[in-house]
Amino acid sequence: MLPATTRALHWPLADLAQVQGAARADAFAAAADQIETLIRRTWLAESRQA
Repeated sequence: MLPATTRALHWPLADLAQVQGAARADAFAAAADQIETLIRRTWLAESRQA
């Protein structure tokens, strides 16, 4: 059971398992950048509400 203050988030990300060949490294780097941006935006939005 999660604490009452925990919330679940769903971010639609590309399926990296579908990426093949030389584009794979770039796809993973782009996904990491996207995840970092989403975390930062979420963190900032929540810290402004507090």
